[in-house]
Amino acid sequence: MGRLGVNSILLTKFANLLIIMIDKMKKVKFAALFAAFVSVIGFSSCLGDDKTESYDLYDYVTLTDVAGSTSRLKSMISDTYGLTLEPQNESVIKALKLTDGTYYERAYVGVKLVEDIEPTRTKYTVSEMQVVEAIPYQGFNQNPDTLDAKGYGNHGFTAVSKNTWAKTGFLTVPFELRVLDKHASTFYKDIHMYIDKASNDTLYTRMRYVRENMEGMAYQFLMSFKLPKANPIYYQMRPKNDSIIIKVTAPYNEFQDVESFAKCRFSELVAY
Repeated sequence: MGRLGVNSILLTKFANLLIIMIDKMKKVKFAALFAAFVSVIGFSSCLGDDKTESYDLYDYVTLTDVAGSTSRLKSMISDTYGLTLEPQNESVIKALKLTDGTYYERAYVGVKLVEDIEPTRTKYTVSEMQVVEAIPYQGFNQNPDTLDAKGYGNHGFTAVSKNTWAKTGFLTVPFELRVLDKHASTFYKDIHMYIDKASNDTLYTRMRYVRENMEGMAYQFLMSFKLPKANPIYYQMRPKNDSIIIKVTAPYNEFQDVESFAKCRFSELVAY
């Protein structure tokens, strides 16, 4: 199979998402998120008009060390396709390199591949990469009892998208939240995710925003949370067929929550 064009990949991916979103929008007023998906498709069409047409696929990726990789560089694991993408040289991933020498771990990128795309191939060499968007991320909060110290954290989330997903060790959540200043330097640090409890096949998680925001405007965000490694609570679970559900709950107000669900393989959850 030859290379897949940018538009064919994105339109297939986002057509499915739009169908889901149209159905969900009948129940949840999430029009802005719908518009965001449309804008990405429009953006991909623009890309096809210039030199970036040479990019072979776009996906959300995690930059990480891959077990068994022969490369000394960090590789990218794609969320949607599950591919291992190894940079041909260090300059390929320089856009994700931070000033302290470490690398930013989550992004939505376009990549140019050395090899042709084949149905059975799971690993590719990347000769060029474009960072479309850096995805904000942080780890799970390990001390949730401290989050209400200022009396905040019990309100503000107006929606959590049903398109939440868990891949490559991250739980990624599109959500709508009331905020006073979405450009504040500490904004994403004030959003917390923590594990509440676990049952046989469900991991229950909660989101909190620990700033005053009752008078704020509602905005849409996308954020990833790094799942804890080897958390003892995982081993309280007894999933069937290696499949679990991660339930995300966030407070709309003191009496009502909004929620979403993501499917995850239990073996992937304990592997990262």
